[in-house]
Amino acid sequence: MFYDGNGAEYDCIQDLMNHAVHASVSPLYGGMTMAARLRRILNVFHGNKTQPGVDEMLFRLYEPILWRALKVAHPTGMKKLNY
Repeated sequence: MFYDGNGAEYDCIQDLMNHAVHASVSPLYGGMTMAARLRRILNVFHGNKTQPGVDEMLFRLYEPILWRALKVAHPTGMKKLNY
């Protein structure tokens, strides 16, 4: 359902995921952080995990981002992951 064969998962969705994990936690215009704004977009996928293939896609796309981010020793980096 979400795979188009052209790599849109990796070029677009994984890029949003990566930016959400590493985004600023300082409030922007309107009071929301960039991380919160990106998570709001990604919630469309998270909310559809019961659809065929979506849960597997999320796992496949988040896995390399999270493993790299979990190696961060800096507390601010870890704080971003706990949202």
